Amino acid sequence: MFLRQQVPKNLKSLTRTNCLLFHTSSKALSFYAIKDQVDEFAYYHEVNKKLKPLVYRSKNAETLTSLNLVDAKGRTIEPRKYPGFPSKDKFVTFIDNLLVADELRSLESTFKDLDRLVPDYLVPSLVNAYLYKSAEFGEFYKGLDFVYSLRNYIKNFSSRNVDCISLIRYIQISKQEISDLKFIESKLSFPNKLNKKGISDLTKLIQLSLINKIYSNNSNFELNKINSELMESLKTFEGIKVKDEKLELTEPLKNYKRWSHAILITEAFKDSVNSLPSEEQKQYTELLDKIQPFAKHTAELQKAANIEESLFKKLYAKTPFEKKEPVVEASEEPAADAAEEK
Repeated sequence: MFLRQQVPKNLKSLTRTNCLLFHTSSKALSFYAIKDQVDEFAYYHEVNKKLKPLVYRSKNAETLTSLNLVDAKGRTIEPRKYPGFPSKDKFVTFIDNLLVADELRSLESTFKDLDRLVPDYLVPSLVNAYLYKSAEFGEFYKGLDFVYSLRNYIKNFSSRNVDCISLIRYIQISKQEISDLKFIESKLSFPNKLNKKGISDLTKLIQLSLINKIYSNNSNFELNKINSELMESLKTFEGIKVKDEKLELTEPLKNYKRWSHAILITEAFKDSVNSLPSEEQKQYTELLDKIQPFAKHTAELQKAANIEESLFKKLYAKTPFEKKEPVVEASEEPAADAAEEK
């Protein structure tokens, strides 16, 4: 992971050049290398198949230059090196380490190109990283509308994306002390509708967490009636299985990151249970017991990787949903509906 200095609080935007000044490691100049590779990867898929030998074979460089060709955007087509397949994990790390909103916005053209040219490259971990960062920069609604505008991606919207949106909404409910159950339905009905791949156990856990948190803010309903359907469907949940715990501990940082999605959801669920009155917590004893072996293992990974703060606490602290008077938010569905219609 690239280490970068803290951005001055009064700094609202940065150019790419200025951003490089905030790197502190010897790898500073290579911070943007993965994004450059992804952009080149998308461009490779945009080049006409017949032109690829001219563009990507060095022996044809002189011939290509003499033709003075331009692409669809009016740019001169020049000799290039094949970029190879960019690491998705490195791209996620790049997004995680962005400093300000301007950097994140610059990714949107990259995401659009990938969605148009190489839709299979856009996976939930990349889209979720973008959404988490949008929330961190206080632009979650804009980020969500942008994701809904990715025409090809939303056709394959998954439960992992629903989990991410639900988790951010959980933090919003917690920080803004939202107490209306209708909030959950209004904010999750559309992402749930987009998800055609079925609801995972983790999705059920985070949505159960949302109900718990609403109840902790407003106990004017019977919790066991509202959560009964989710609780019933989780009776078959057997916990999160780790194939080889000892082997994973040989590479703790890598595997802690690999489990990050499940860690966030289970930590949020435990947080939601802890927010309830003690008598209401009892109904979740069995679920917590099923989660405990996984929690114990990932805690060992966290310790071995020298990570001080848990993923959930870190995300919670970085996501600025300030308590405020109710306001009318920009609608989330129209942008998504428009994306589906086009």
